[in-house]
Amino acid sequence: MAANQITRFEFICLMTYIIMTSGILALPHFIAQYTLQDGWLASGTFFAGSLGVAAEVAWFVRSFPGQTLIQGLKTAFGPWLGMGAGLWLLAWFSLFITTVFRELNVFVDTTVLPNTPLYLTDALVVLPVAAALTVGLVGIARMAEFINPLTIFSFLLVVALSLRNADFAQLRPVLAAGWSPVLRGGLLPGATFATQLVVALQLVPHLKNTRHMGRDLVYTGALLTGMGVLTEVIAISVLGPAIQYLNYPILEVVRVIRVGASIERLDTLYVMGLVAAFTVKLAVLTFAALSTLQEVFTLSKVQSLYLCAPVALWAGSVFFYRDSTLVAHYLMDVSPALFLFTLVGLPVLALVTHSLRQALRRGGPAKRPARV
Repeated sequence: MAANQITRFEFICLMTYIIMTSGILALPHFIAQYTLQDGWLASGTFFAGSLGVAAEVAWFVRSFPGQTLIQGLKTAFGPWLGMGAGLWLLAWFSLFITTVFRELNVFVDTTVLPNTPLYLTDALVVLPVAAALTVGLVGIARMAEFINPLTIFSFLLVVALSLRNADFAQLRPVLAAGWSPVLRGGLLPGATFATQLVVALQLVPHLKNTRHMGRDLVYTGALLTGMGVLTEVIAISVLGPAIQYLNYPILEVVRVIRVGASIERLDTLYVMGLVAAFTVKLAVLTFAALSTLQEVFTLSKVQSLYLCAPVALWAGSVFFYRDSTLVAHYLMDVSPALFLFTLVGLPVLALVTHSLRQALRRGGPAKRPARV
């Protein structure tokens, strides 16, 4: 059984890819809509959010040992209300994964295949995601474990090579407009992105060690916060005010890197790496969504849906989002409240309900002794 479960390091790698892909791709642009030179401070709110999520996950694992998020909701709310909460979570998974599909689709369409219809570029992702699902979560985790050191090394290399183009005067003055723009810009990383770590609760049966999930999420949050702050510092210092008008600032940072006459146009490698990372993210999220579907409707197995589910989510990405403007509107205006309610509100309500029930059982009236 242990051979079919993922280790703590593999778990951290999976959680890193769930956040890092969309974070590197989109966050610098969205944060720049609220604050420019203080964007690196706004990205730091992710760590505060990840600490809250780590505490929530640790509390959940202690209150519902060995149970997934759906199983815990059913235990706390009962079978019918628990099923209703599970259906809501299933709808959230569907909307979230279709958004990620469309994010990747727009990115590939903009950078690699501008003359290819959107639905075709989106469909290209279906097969690798379905193939990843067939090898199971352990196979996906080992793939993430293999490419994670390469990703970290590539990231640090890009940061180092970008320093020659950086003007750190772009980062000053610090807090010229006060904390209000920083906090508004930090809502997306602190709410939408940090709460995605709660998806880990749906992977509980596949983990070798669940006692340290909270601690592992703190490590993940610290790693991603460091990467986020470095990303913002480099993007702001290299691009300056132009970051507000560029959809993919880090791509532009990579494009201007030149070392001598032989090393340039590293954006091709950047696009390839990001597409691979998005495939890992989509595979993990689809696996968690299928696990949710199985537990909500008490299905015996879901292996037959490994191809159907990515196809349905691909169709949903085309149906829900006609263009990138709708994706941006959803991420900036809708996702913070939706993610907080779904990934923080529901689990915390379940935990409070479960704690109250246990307290009432312990403090209930003592039974009278039976008469002889």
